[in-house]
Amino acid sequence: MMREKIVIAFAFAIFSFVSSASAAAPVWVTVNSTGVIWGEDILLGSIANIACDDGQRLQDLINMKLGTILQPGGIKNISAYVLKLKIQSSGVDSDNITWSIPDNITVTRMSQTVTSAQIITEAKIKMEQAVRESGEQRGWELEPLNGTSDMVIPPGELQMDAEIPYGIKYAVPTIVYVNFKVKGKDAGKAVCRLQLHIFDNVVVAARAVRANSILTTDDLRLEKKEVSAVNIYYMTDLDKAVGEMPRYPLKPGDVVRENLLASPVLIARGAPVHIIVNHNGLKIQTDGTAMTNGSKDEFIKVKNSITGIVVNGRVVDQNTVEVQMDN
Repeated sequence: MMREKIVIAFAFAIFSFVSSASAAAPVWVTVNSTGVIWGEDILLGSIANIACDDGQRLQDLINMKLGTILQPGGIKNISAYVLKLKIQSSGVDSDNITWSIPDNITVTRMSQTVTSAQIITEAKIKMEQAVRESGEQRGWELEPLNGTSDMVIPPGELQMDAEIPYGIKYAVPTIVYVNFKVKGKDAGKAVCRLQLHIFDNVVVAARAVRANSILTTDDLRLEKKEVSAVNIYYMTDLDKAVGEMPRYPLKPGDVVRENLLASPVLIARGAPVHIIVNHNGLKIQTDGTAMTNGSKDEFIKVKNSITGIVVNGRVVDQNTVEVQMDN
């Protein structure tokens, strides 16, 4: 009987020792009314002062997740009631903890702001580099268009890198992306619209000119103008425009565009012509008749007056058509 009592007492002593040893270390938690976080997660350690002798338990409480703020610079208000629910559902042992919780807690996620001026400067640097590398020799300038806003991104060391995804545009704005990285991680991007203005000395109308009238030197002058909207087909050589005919009326200052000029008819259909035939280094001349109208250097059909054969020839002047015979 005595032996049984000793065994029971020993077992009780061991049980009491184990229970005492496994009891959670006491913790004192004082939650602040305001807190600041650097990342997305709201952790208890970022909004409270925690005291505990158990290092592992202290770390578990510090890392207790209470929610998220996805947007840098965002603010979240948490009531004491909501906070207690989040603590209970966290899965972290909350026994033997003395809590001090205010009625409301305001949590702010840290951020940094990249101003629109910084973004535009980065976009312009990239655009200027691209224009120079394209070999552009004409005068040019860049105009930032409205629409670029400040960007709020996570805090930390910032890197900006610009790209032109669709290439340089002339008649329409060029899109430039400015990408942000913070501590080597992607942190968003901004979109800039830059208008490229190109200037050149171009042929313009010096006075009003009627359609289909032959241009003279008095009708034209060189003038420095923006040519972004007519980046092709405008002319820079007065001599090439003299003698041509505009398809449409021109007002003083209008840019003369090569694709809207026509050469005057030098040879009319039915007109007598001299046909010069080049064959194996020999030139043979005969008479013929133009079968169609023709401007200078245009190919027309002509009929040999002697043989009646119709061939193609190039208009040389008002009286001559040149025919090149194959070997």
